[in-house]
Amino acid sequence: MANSGRLTECYEYCIKYYGDNLTELQNCYSWCSALWRPKARGVDLSQFRNCFPSGLLELGEFEARYGRVGRSGLDDWQIVAHISGAISKMLEEGRRNKCPDLDEAIIRVVTSKLDEMGIDRYSIRRAYLHGMSDEVRRLVEKVFPNVTEIERPTTSIALEETPRRSPSPPPPPPPIPPSPTPHRKYSFKGGGRGVRDVVALVIGVLGFLTWLYALYISSLLLMGFAALLALITLILKPRSYTGLWFTAVLLTALMTAIPSMPQALTLFLTWITILMIIASAVKLAGASRRYGLYRGVRTTGIVIGVIASIIFIYLIASHAAIPSHGSVSNSVNTANVVLPSLAMTVSANIIGTYTYGSAYIIVGGSPVTINSISVTIYCQGYTVYLSSSPQITIEPGQSASVSLSGYYTGIPSPNEPCTMSTASITTNYGVFTCESNENPTTLTCTLQS
Repeated sequence: MANSGRLTECYEYCIKYYGDNLTELQNCYSWCSALWRPKARGVDLSQFRNCFPSGLLELGEFEARYGRVGRSGLDDWQIVAHISGAISKMLEEGRRNKCPDLDEAIIRVVTSKLDEMGIDRYSIRRAYLHGMSDEVRRLVEKVFPNVTEIERPTTSIALEETPRRSPSPPPPPPPIPPSPTPHRKYSFKGGGRGVRDVVALVIGVLGFLTWLYALYISSLLLMGFAALLALITLILKPRSYTGLWFTAVLLTALMTAIPSMPQALTLFLTWITILMIIASAVKLAGASRRYGLYRGVRTTGIVIGVIASIIFIYLIASHAAIPSHGSVSNSVNTANVVLPSLAMTVSANIIGTYTYGSAYIIVGGSPVTINSISVTIYCQGYTVYLSSSPQITIEPGQSASVSLSGYYTGIPSPNEPCTMSTASITTNYGVFTCESNENPTTLTCTLQS
């Protein structure tokens, strides 16, 4: 009874001081409920772990975030968005695990967790509901009984509400003082810094284009020429961004000169090079601001750095799956040896925008050195592309598991089955092409002549 009286007094305080501000009033109500409302008897969530393992994990993540920012750090629609995502996951897992009384169990779990966190469900009033399925929306409205859809005003209404103001006459322009005719003397010793900067810019752009083309055709000679142009740019313009660019070109030349470099070291040098390119672009943007150049130059520098990094990643990834021209170090004379046989099973997982998977490879006949793998999985509504460059050797009669990563196109859905898979495996014997039969995850491979 004492807590009930304190709760009433707290509500009256909220109405007295925040009655004209709906947002502050709701926040005040939530604090009052958290302080003085009798705590509901919680539900033992351990009995639902077999039904909703991922759903309970999402509720736990929301509880951790709520503990960091508090009620004032989250709007009503953000709370509803978190809870609707957890409810959607629970519905999916509950049907898959055949849990009884699914709707009632979900409502019990969610309301118990919200009461335990001290969130007043009745104070949640505004949220975006149009993107939810009918079933998720029905359960959300049961959890938050007073929630309503947020409606955005149309353009015509917004224009009518804008008060019209009579245009005021522009102020008279200030008098422009006569500017003296500039007389600049250019020389390469002092006053010719502008000419030197222009020459450095031209050589830098030429070196950048040469670097891209050398990376595309894997030419060590052109990569050396690009490094020479980067060095000339550094001499003409000794700045941090030119130094970073020269170092990035040297690292790329090193990876081009040593194609048999371990994969882990190649990936490490690749990321270091990408970071140097982006840092060089950012430094170039800062230099343009200090020298008072046009604002678009700064943005252009950053955009060029990001585009160069994306092209660099794409070229490195595409060349990892293609053996370099003229390389015979991994070739095998198949005239006097038993050709190997390969079989493979694949799997893929999609978490948000991140896609990964694995390939289980069985070898027969002769030892095989696998240089690269690319897998394509065709599903209804979307397609998954995975690849890897493991550089491993598998003995006959043995097997190995290879981790894959990649991306997908389309809109993935757990209810849409996959129909077929294909793969290409580059080995020391040549290229194996693989294709699934009845089971889309099991592939048989054939060595191409």
